[in-house]
Amino acid sequence: MLYNKELILESMSFLKSKGIESVDTVVVLGSGLSHLVDQFPNTMVIPYDDIPGMHASSVKGHDSALIYITINNKKIVVLKGRMHMYEGYSAFQSSFAIALMGELKARQLIVTNAAGGLNPEFNPGDIMMIEDHIKTQFPSPLEGILTNDRFVDMQNAYDISLYDELQQKYQIKKGVYVSTLGPQYETPAEVRHFRNMGGDTVGMSTVMETIMARYYRMKVVGFSMITNKASGLPGAVLAHTDVIEQANKAGKILSNIISDLLQKDNI
Repeated sequence: MLYNKELILESMSFLKSKGIESVDTVVVLGSGLSHLVDQFPNTMVIPYDDIPGMHASSVKGHDSALIYITINNKKIVVLKGRMHMYEGYSAFQSSFAIALMGELKARQLIVTNAAGGLNPEFNPGDIMMIEDHIKTQFPSPLEGILTNDRFVDMQNAYDISLYDELQQKYQIKKGVYVSTLGPQYETPAEVRHFRNMGGDTVGMSTVMETIMARYYRMKVVGFSMITNKASGLPGAVLAHTDVIEQANKAGKILSNIISDLLQKDNI
């Protein structure tokens, strides 16, 4: 499916009928972060299957719901789970929720993922702030847009202005995220290639969402939770159950980081 404005507007009308007229900040929760919303009272929960254009994830360990909350008068949507391309969705569908939030005038996106560590200095449990990405998934989520604003400038796609502050408090890393289609994990040769390209982590999400967010001129702050050493590196363990276990551990730290960010006036 190509970019479909009509479907986005249909979905937007549905959310407005539920009382969601506009959004300030969007948070996409990767594996291990579902419990983040538990700390916020008075939430509105809408299952993805109820929203036109959205579908529940087929991935074990991924919830599938849109959560609407308010913090300090800020209107925040938390997306629990995502639609991955390896589930059979198009690039546009995998970023559909971000397009929907863009039409609701969201100005900030906090995006998270579980990722393998390409950088040999990264260990399971580490948190990396994304400073750039390398896209190996094709095509683009903007395919089908016919106006010239489709030529999105991807320089400085990720805002890392808070890195020093977060690094001092949480000892996080920073680096480059590589996106792959999946669902299979990478081969050792691919890992060496991605590392030579300048990648520090590798995963199967996030980049399409970032591209769509930049199309809608959102500020993007991104984080990878390192759940495993990438294929071929010493100590590499590649099993979904282990990834979920490590994501749950790292998720506690990242949940605290996101909570801090949501309290800030400029996020």
